[in-house]
Amino acid sequence: TNCLTTVWRLLKNLSEDQQRYEKQLIFEHPAFAKLCQQLLQDARRMTRGDLVFSLHAAVHIGISQNTLLVQTLLRVCQERLNQFDNRCISVLATTLAGLEKDKNVSALQAGLQLLAEQRIPTIRDIFILQNLMKCMGKDAPVFLKKKLEMAVLKEIDHLTFPNALRVFLALVAMNYCSVPILNACSKKIQENIHDAPFRQLILILEGCYSLQYRNVKLLSALADYIDSTACLWDKRQIILFLSAFETLAFQPSELMGIFAEKVTEDPEFLNLKNLLIVLRVYSRLNYVPKGQKHQFFETLNSCLNKYLPQISNIELLKAVHSLSVLGYL
Repeated sequence: TNCLTTVWRLLKNLSEDQQRYEKQLIFEHPAFAKLCQQLLQDARRMTRGDLVFSLHAAVHIGISQNTLLVQTLLRVCQERLNQFDNRCISVLATTLAGLEKDKNVSALQAGLQLLAEQRIPTIRDIFILQNLMKCMGKDAPVFLKKKLEMAVLKEIDHLTFPNALRVFLALVAMNYCSVPILNACSKKIQENIHDAPFRQLILILEGCYSLQYRNVKLLSALADYIDSTACLWDKRQIILFLSAFETLAFQPSELMGIFAEKVTEDPEFLNLKNLLIVLRVYSRLNYVPKGQKHQFFETLNSCLNKYLPQISNIELLKAVHSLSVLGYL
């Protein structure tokens, strides 16, 4: 058990490429099969902590969900579910959230849901609560989502920045728009926005859209941060930011002005897909760059002409419509 958990702890700090290479070496090592066989034999004799951490490590290392080992660990977790403390429930919830639905996973999720109903009022740890939220997911009954919401609100004054990100995304996973929680998370994110990596920022914007949550202060803070650090972002990353803002009908005018300059100076990075996104974003947000209107439009038009041989009729119509909206045609 300790071997498998230690392997995962070492692996999770590596890059994706390094993880792939090391996992291949692990799976090919003759001792690994013996370790899995030993875990299979010991499954029903493990402590509850060893049991859930073994399942967690096995799944994250990449052992197939359909293997006898993973399915056995899932069944033993079902049998011993009522013995689990809140920490074990949290680890199990995290693991289940990353698994495909099958007979054993569905049965374990149903059991965990019943156990969560009983335990939620006694849980004071936001980290555990957000793990349960992600595990329960969109299909959780409304009354359970409400219970989780009330439990989080009781501890909201102790919210840290990492937990604010997790809870925000857990609400997205649960498809539950709790405005009081989202407002508290948004405030904490705004205060620590410089610590959020690119992927998290995109997920926040996508989450705002999926939950239909509009917080202008949060969106403005995100736009100002990206604007002030624009030189650090890849142009394709900025396109993803702009596309996310567009779905929220929010115009980050400073960022759009800076990006228009980048396009005018170096249009070669615009492939057809990115060109169509830029045309859509600028037309739908009705943004015309000040002082460089002509150069910007000419650059976009030149790029569009370059892709005429490969663009579809529908895409061409959309592109022409975007240029018309912007006042170029």
